[in-house]
Amino acid sequence: MALRTFLIVATLVLFLGGASFFVARFLAIYKVMRQSRPTQRLDHLGERLLSVLTHVFGHRRMLRIRLSGILHYLIFSGFVVLFIDIVETLIEPFGYSIGPILAPIVDAWVILVLVGVVLALYNRLVLRPERFHGSDERDAYLVLALISTIVVGIVIHDSFFPFV
Repeated sequence: MALRTFLIVATLVLFLGGASFFVARFLAIYKVMRQSRPTQRLDHLGERLLSVLTHVFGHRRMLRIRLSGILHYLIFSGFVVLFIDIVETLIEPFGYSIGPILAPIVDAWVILVLVGVVLALYNRLVLRPERFHGSDERDAYLVLALISTIVVGIVIHDSFFPFV
């Protein structure tokens, strides 16, 4: 019981810390946005929603460069799916879970994200496209390492959480 209480308190502390950081960053960005010239964002709502679906979720522009498009799509779609697992992780200590339904989906997408990371490394280390020349590669490798850490962390968490 003490471990459960600790997990609930730790979850709340981490959530409040993350929420505080989010609010602070949001307010800073919002302050800058308020100084910009006003615009109408609710016109052509259907076109705007279709554009979000095709460009963000469909990766329409990114898929023009086949390998980069595929690897970005694998990583991006993985984070959309894995976000659900992260939300579930936050509510699990409170007794809510969709684990039996979510677990096989998360397992599959963890593999897809890692395949995307391997493809990204192959693209950067072996193929070395011209468009990468002159860019700071360290940032890309750091991002790929962080993505790998997140998905491996999800696997470790899902592997050990039933024993807690």
